[in-house]
Amino acid sequence: MRASTIIAFVIIAGGAAVLIFSHETGMIGGIRNDQFASVVAMVAILIWVGGAAFSGRLSTDLRNFAIWAGVAAILVVGYTFRDELRPIWSRVSGELNPSSPQVSGEDVVLRRGADGHFHARTRINGVEIELLVDTGASRVSLSQADAQAAGIDLSSLRYTVPVQTANGEVFMAGTRLNAVQIEPITVNDVPAFVAPPGALSGSVLGMSFLGALSGYSVRGDTLTLSP
Repeated sequence: MRASTIIAFVIIAGGAAVLIFSHETGMIGGIRNDQFASVVAMVAILIWVGGAAFSGRLSTDLRNFAIWAGVAAILVVGYTFRDELRPIWSRVSGELNPSSPQVSGEDVVLRRGADGHFHARTRINGVEIELLVDTGASRVSLSQADAQAAGIDLSSLRYTVPVQTANGEVFMAGTRLNAVQIEPITVNDVPAFVAPPGALSGSVLGMSFLGALSGYSVRGDTLTLSP
């Protein structure tokens, strides 16, 4: 593959990346995004045609360029229809990873995992933690490791609150979480428990979060959370 083809592809790929990261503003360097895309395409074509004509390998380079042009076209089409494709990508990612939340309007939809439970990829105090959804738990309950990851000072905790778990009664420490988020839903100042070492194998999303929502419902293998 000739250098001119590589350069043309790099220009197209770079232009597509700039478009993706600047789509919110609608402008790049004082020109509209669609105009910028046209300029990028024209420059890439001129570089490729000039290089191919100079080398005398127009037919070979035409095939190579057609391949890269197809890749660039996919990127441009994906950018153009990003809003329409977002729900599709959300659904696909939810199928591949059930704990990955799917956004449906203002609601968040979770799919049942292979273990028969709902898991939610959650941000607690800005840190991503996967929680088991448990409507029978009165509060969000964190394991020691997850509490430490969320920035909770473990040395200040007092394990004095008796809590019934699947393994019997456990004394946990009460605390409050600045924010619990399952994008785009955020609940602030959430009451929570921190379990003593070894008491919880995984953290739990309980009613101190779920009860702050306007509603939640289970239908088949999906759990819908409404802000």
